[in-house]
Amino acid sequence: VFSSQNSSIQFFGSYLSTTRVMSFLFAIAVVTLVMLFLKKTYMGKAIDAVSQDLSAARLVGINVDKVFIVAFALGIGLTALAGGVLIPS
Repeated sequence: VFSSQNSSIQFFGSYLSTTRVMSFLFAIAVVTLVMLFLKKTYMGKAIDAVSQDLSAARLVGINVDKVFIVAFALGIGLTALAGGVLIPS
């Protein structure tokens, strides 16, 4: 995702690796997108409901098995993304 050059940025008298700065900004963007997904979509609200009360979520018609699969896939995807971003550093 990022270049493998060893360049750095001077910030308040200290030097920061460009790769780490870009990784940090990328992480902020990903966290923002995940928060929006969890707060604004039906599936995000279903994940929240299932995490709070499994039986109540089943009673209101949420497909709990599907929610488990999506939550697991989201976790695996975020782990893979983090690994891909951190490999250059």
